[in-house]
Amino acid sequence: MNLEQIIQHILMARRDLSREDVLKKIYEKKRSAEDYFLDEVAARIVATELGVEISTEETPLREVISIKDLVSGLNDVTFIGRVIAVYPVQTFARSDLTEGKVARLVLADKTGTLRLVLWNDKIGLVEDRKIRSGQIIKVSHGYVREGLDGKLELHVGQRGEVQIAPPDAGETDYPQVADFIDKIGNLTSESKRASVMGLVHDVYPASEFKRQEGTVGKVRRLRLKDETGETTVVFWNEKVDYLGDVEKGGYLRIMDARVKEPLSGGLELHVEGTTQIEKLAEHEISLPVHPSGLIKIGDLKSSMRDVNVMARVTRIEAVREFKRPSGDTGKVATVHLMDATGTVQLSLWNEKAEAAIQINVGDVVLIEHAYTRQRLGKTEINLGEKGNLTINPATSESVGLPPLPSLPPVRESPVKKEKCNIADIRNEGGPFTIEAMVATTPTIREVVTSRNEKVLVASFDISDETGKIRISLWRQLVETARDLTIGARIKVSNIYARKGFSNLLELVSRTQTTVEIASKPGS
Repeated sequence: MNLEQIIQHILMARRDLSREDVLKKIYEKKRSAEDYFLDEVAARIVATELGVEISTEETPLREVISIKDLVSGLNDVTFIGRVIAVYPVQTFARSDLTEGKVARLVLADKTGTLRLVLWNDKIGLVEDRKIRSGQIIKVSHGYVREGLDGKLELHVGQRGEVQIAPPDAGETDYPQVADFIDKIGNLTSESKRASVMGLVHDVYPASEFKRQEGTVGKVRRLRLKDETGETTVVFWNEKVDYLGDVEKGGYLRIMDARVKEPLSGGLELHVEGTTQIEKLAEHEISLPVHPSGLIKIGDLKSSMRDVNVMARVTRIEAVREFKRPSGDTGKVATVHLMDATGTVQLSLWNEKAEAAIQINVGDVVLIEHAYTRQRLGKTEINLGEKGNLTINPATSESVGLPPLPSLPPVRESPVKKEKCNIADIRNEGGPFTIEAMVATTPTIREVVTSRNEKVLVASFDISDETGKIRISLWRQLVETARDLTIGARIKVSNIYARKGFSNLLELVSRTQTTVEIASKPGS
């Protein structure tokens, strides 16, 4: 057994040591014997002192190693695994100012996942798309190093080899790509990254925007659905070009996207940086999509599209007008619904809001082609231009639905909460009425909602004798916020509490929120 094999045996047995640690011990052992020992002899002595048994026979290391057995410093490694993700080739500047290239993949075996880094001529395997997700590959003469994040990476340099579909690898011996796919309906606001696969349900055109430094960026959105739900996917900059032409009805696999909770509610997946995009043919995916038939209220989740619900009306609120940032006026009416599985709030927008005057408490309504979103921890239904509303359908058969289940009796609406102090707001929910002092100057910014609508929001801190809290006023309330200065006292009614990005409670306005200026500084 040569010196390198002895070193690798020590590293595999003593994971607390680095390659540099072992080489230093061998060097010190030789120096203590005034270089009397050969390198291999000194290495065997060090191994014995470390409690690592080294055979006297010329036994080679295992031909194939598992991910769980890898340690930093191993050389001449042979590994077999399935390709889970292939990331775009990246360029970098070498010290001699020439351009270099590197490609990264994610591999998996039954013991875990591992990053594979390809250098030099091996880059062509990715550039020519010879390596694809789902393939089994064999890496020979690789070496193991720690990445910048402290995780192990297997590198393939000049000596290394990559074999696609090696004959000695069994298909069932390695996990499938589907084992690493998240279900859209299972994503939460606590999810940081996600990999999903689904049917393209809606596609929106790409648009450009100007950054603060003057450069131009690109953004494009689409709706992706699987059997558990639906979500918006946002593609940024070079990922817009990489996506290319995509049509409704196509299939995509998106690996390692960022999960984001927009201010408008719900969840989005953002495709940027190292996120991998892969178009799939229909025969490559077995995916039952979310049903478009009648859905029970208890089964509703955030960010669903093409939702059909039949339920009984329990309460109707007056039609309200609001002003958009463009100056146009819109309308919205809120209707409270109930079926045998729960209750939900329905928002009828613009021309659909006018239908609210024809609805009575106790009526049965059929809502078709609606969408859901989460607001203050609760899922709500929204009916816009593309949706349909039918009041008291003659029979469920007339719209192709199963018979209407027996519904519980109408319940009284909850009592609105009275005025409270900031310290009394301990959990998400509402509505709250609060009187407090403006503690910071309002900051006004423009944001893009999940429906690609640009709206204004004003954010600032308010305080009373019990504490301080952040408040955000949306849409038409921004005009009120423009006149606020530090020290002014305001009364805010029908405001709701939710957890922000820092997981702290903040107050967020809704359409029924009102703001009154109780007094100005010095008055």
